Amino acid sequence: MICTDGLANIGLGAFDEAKDPEQMKKVEEFYEKIGQYAKEKGLTINIVSIIGDECNLDSLSMLAELTGGNVERVDPVSLTKNFANILSQPIIASNVVAKVKLHKGL
Repeated sequence: MICTDGLANIGLGAFDEAKDPEQMKKVEEFYEKIGQYAKEKGLTINIVSIIGDECNLDSLSMLAELTGGNVERVDPVSLTKNFANILSQPIIASNVVAKVKLHKGL
């Protein structure tokens, strides 16, 4: 789970630092690479955005789309309830290590 205010304003993926279309394209490519990497690793990215807060959903929603995740906009008044619902979902696994043993012919 990644928690963010949705404002990429410093460092990697910072939209505020992009001053021209070429720099903006590089920032958007950064998010696409993140999404592709997560997809390749079998990760799902879900986005939770607070209604009324500035958030670059165009770029962040691409991460959810690429990985089969969801985008949810929540009202700050009912934030506690929304997070309780999200966190009530069962944890499938954590700190997992998988070992695959194949036949020598493979």
